[in-house]
Amino acid sequence: LELRDDVAPLLLAPARPLCSACRVRHAPGEEPPFKTCARCGVSKYCSIECQAADYAKHKPHCLAAAELRDVLKLMQPTQDALKRERLDARAQPRDAYLRPLSTADRRALAQQARAAADPPH
Repeated sequence: LELRDDVAPLLLAPARPLCSACRVRHAPGEEPPFKTCARCGVSKYCSIECQAADYAKHKPHCLAAAELRDVLKLMQPTQDALKRERLDARAQPRDAYLRPLSTADRRALAQQARAAADPPH
């Protein structure tokens, strides 16, 4: 895969903040004055006017993103509990049926298998 010379600088340049309404970007190193939407935490705006102008278009996405964020926050304790359970399970000693068989155990199992295969006469 080759990048065209006119496209490569755009794709390889570091991301710069972008106003969700007017699409203004700030130059690298320049302090972006963007404010993030307090409800969803996703959209950024360069001014109150841009935020107000974009509200009708942004509202459905904002509500969905905020709801998803809330659901993920509710799920976090459950995910943490599952991680703790997995770690606890690893820390416990393995059961006898999971341990490697010794040579004596293998011989005893082989004898049992032969005895089961050869019925008495």
